[in-house]
Amino acid sequence: MYLLIDLRGCHYHQDRGIPSYAQSLALQVARSGAAICSFLVHKDRPSLSEEGALREYGEVLYHEDVSRVGIRRCDAFLITSLMHGLDTVDELERLAVPLEVMAHRPMVCAVLYDLIPLIFKEVYLQHPATSRGYFAALNTLKLCDHIFSISEASASDAVRIAGISPAKITTIWGGIDSSRWVVSHESHLSTRSTEVVYVGGEDFRKNMAGLVRGFGLYKKNNPYSELSLAVVCSQSRAGKKVMSELLKSEDLKEGVDVKLTGYLAHDELVKRVASARSSIFPSLYEGLGLPILESYAAGTPVFGSDKSAVAEMVHPACRFNPYSVGSIAAAFENIEHREELFEASLEFGRDILGKFSWGRSSKIVTATISGQLASRRPSGHRADVPMIGLFGPSSPEQTGVGIYNSTAFSGSKKRIVLFTDFTGERSIQQKTTAIKTLSRKPDLLLAPVAEFSRFQPPGNYLAHVFAIGNSHHSLSALKAAIGNRVIGVPRVLYLHEARVTGLLLAYFGGDANMLASRLTEYYPELGAWCCHRATLLDILSCHVMGVRLLIALTGACTIFVNSRRAKTLIEAELSSFSECKFEVLFHPVFPPGDATPERRAPHDEIVIGHFGIVGPMKRPELLIAASRIISHDRKVRLLFAGYSASAAIHSLDAPEFVECIDAPTDARMISLMRGVDIAVQPREPDHGESSGVINQLISVGKRPITSSGTAADDLGELVLTVPRGATAKTWSDAILKVHESDRTSISTKHLSVEAFGRAFDAAIDRLKVD
Repeated sequence: MYLLIDLRGCHYHQDRGIPSYAQSLALQVARSGAAICSFLVHKDRPSLSEEGALREYGEVLYHEDVSRVGIRRCDAFLITSLMHGLDTVDELERLAVPLEVMAHRPMVCAVLYDLIPLIFKEVYLQHPATSRGYFAALNTLKLCDHIFSISEASASDAVRIAGISPAKITTIWGGIDSSRWVVSHESHLSTRSTEVVYVGGEDFRKNMAGLVRGFGLYKKNNPYSELSLAVVCSQSRAGKKVMSELLKSEDLKEGVDVKLTGYLAHDELVKRVASARSSIFPSLYEGLGLPILESYAAGTPVFGSDKSAVAEMVHPACRFNPYSVGSIAAAFENIEHREELFEASLEFGRDILGKFSWGRSSKIVTATISGQLASRRPSGHRADVPMIGLFGPSSPEQTGVGIYNSTAFSGSKKRIVLFTDFTGERSIQQKTTAIKTLSRKPDLLLAPVAEFSRFQPPGNYLAHVFAIGNSHHSLSALKAAIGNRVIGVPRVLYLHEARVTGLLLAYFGGDANMLASRLTEYYPELGAWCCHRATLLDILSCHVMGVRLLIALTGACTIFVNSRRAKTLIEAELSSFSECKFEVLFHPVFPPGDATPERRAPHDEIVIGHFGIVGPMKRPELLIAASRIISHDRKVRLLFAGYSASAAIHSLDAPEFVECIDAPTDARMISLMRGVDIAVQPREPDHGESSGVINQLISVGKRPITSSGTAADDLGELVLTVPRGATAKTWSDAILKVHESDRTSISTKHLSVEAFGRAFDAAIDRLKVD
């Protein structure tokens, strides 16, 4: 197992807190030998305090070096500090999982320390940039495959507050190097000082002010008490001023009652803690509280808060309410007068130290990762088995081809690498998450299309498949088809429709004149027409589909299509130009989500729905006219749900019964589909494109009404087709027919993802034979 451990968030205050925890955990994981480890750090920040030790157990990589990791499969990526030290979303962008690592679709894990900013939002998230950065980090945490919490309290908060599934969380606790806290002589309670040590910080949740107020109350009530309080932490200039004013208000003398030590080096800190009467921790919240373990290791009793992880590590009789000054004062009473609690605390501490060790924590981490990797790796999986290189967009890009690529190939038994475009490091995380959500294929890899040549030897593929739609979303796939021609590897153009002039326009940089010029090379009949200054719309909507130019640019290929209609149109386009082999597959019916039906009107109305992009070829004016006819006799509501639906309907003088919902999420789209009575999806003219929307409607139990002479003809009784050019009355009759008919369940097993996978694999195998 190859594990890349991310320490880029640990370049601050390295000898204490999270950076110390993360480096100790990373070292122990590497020392255990349970994984081959490398460590990812920043090049432009101070070296990590343990960097020398890390180099003894693995390679230390700078962010700029990670491209070399892309050659070697990364099984898991462990983020040791994701949500701390972030001020903006831009900072999170620099800590995102690198593209070259995510290309292998590794198991991504993160260490969760606490959710303090989320619990105390009014204190920590007042600045908008900080708030955006934190919530972006929280979203990244939620997207991780697994989370290692450092305490049960933090794990519980992640479930209760952040809504993370408990199945994704494993508690690993932590540890300390006890040998660094052993003093040269044993400090007996009878010889200890009368000093109570607080090792903390100015941070609000450390509750230093509450501690001082509680101590002040105790000293007022016990003026002859010999106890003193040592505050061990660095203080800012503003913090020192606030502390000075607080001491005066509590009638406490600095240097006598309260000693402000500032930062102490490790050896001095050990001596101070080991000789103290006790340690005290009044925190409102701690993710773990390593100083508590350190106090036990030094043989010093601990009194602490009854909140969060502190309560897990302090004896019940030694706990107090950190929000109550009186409760804190009572804790000092116990410290001075109830020495029987000291041995109880130390015995409790010995049990705690037995449970908290880096060896135990690292073993939990490696065993969890190894187990989950084994469960998601298919039996018989081998890294050197030839793969299929699939090029094209992927979800969440706003294109049906992207959703198709992310979902349809789940049923294939072939190993597939989807080479796609990314706009940044967070983009690949979003796309990888979408793949995991949509695809049921555990070995489907996601990789940057630019990395194709070095991801794996180009010849080690069964086929290169270029998924092509008629928009700029398929531009990287087109460029890959033009640029990647490997001898001995079959090439497939997977055309999702017969028209590709929109894609070609994107390829020529949006230059309509260039597109027209290149088209006339392969469609001579366009020459005279283009000379009359044809508009861009004229070019994109004329009878020319552009497939001849596409073939000329990409070279001879086998063509896969999803409908007989697409095959017919492309064959007609290529007649006397090029002979291509065809495979007719189909658009599978994907299982629907669990969305609750969203009813858009009272139950005495017929609710008619149209879904997806609303454009001229979807004939919205025809649907409005058909609905008007129905509205003469009964209540009706017509719903348009899709990208820019409102803008498309605005110019049509739509009646009050028309409703538009712009850019609904995938989940809401399914909910809306479930909630309508009738689904209508006209398509005039048609270019053989298979409709993901129609198949989604079928999956939720609808019988869509659509135009005949389209890809929907292949769906048989699952749809009702209306002749192209039909009147509004014909459409209204079709709507009433479906509404009034009994819906008989028709099997879609032949259109399942599994059925598609078998058909696709067979088509690929025929390529090998040919």
